[in-house]
Amino acid sequence: MTLTDLKKNGMNEAPFQLYDVLAIVGTANPGINGVNFISLEDIISGKGENDVFRIFGKIAEPDIIRRVNDNIILNFSLNKVIESLTILDTEKLIKNVEKSIIQLEKQMNRNFSNDKKIALYVHISCMVERLIRLSPITEYPDQDLFEQAHTHEIHAIKSALSVLEDDYCVQLNIPEIGYIFNIMNG
Repeated sequence: MTLTDLKKNGMNEAPFQLYDVLAIVGTANPGINGVNFISLEDIISGKGENDVFRIFGKIAEPDIIRRVNDNIILNFSLNKVIESLTILDTEKLIKNVEKSIIQLEKQMNRNFSNDKKIALYVHISCMVERLIRLSPITEYPDQDLFEQAHTHEIHAIKSALSVLEDDYCVQLNIPEIGYIFNIMNG
């Protein structure tokens, strides 16, 4: 729906006649009384994630709400990645990156915030293209110390991203893993 139509017609718009509308997600609040508004920017930054769970928690299980939230992030991330990649099929890549991020969350036993997921989607997608072009990041601050202190995390990242290594015939190095680690823990 356009913002103009929502502001002009409010509750008279078709979705309000056909459905029990719980919230509007968008870039600007149309100001419809009795209907929650969630800023797309807040969802992407992670600030709106609690609102999504609060509003939709009345009608859906947390795992379904998590999937809806993740799909919003995925679609936003795909657009960002498309803008920056030049040689890869971005839709195929983003699906593989999504599998890797899900696997990484399982291995690390945590859920990444929306802003971290977006950063991971964009960084990992660009990393794959860098690796294919044989232009990997080659330096990481205090790399030896990082390798000694974070062997578990290095293994988990490498394992979760192994599907990308296999599908694109690339090899992750420690500096690339280090920057993924930084995003996860930043």
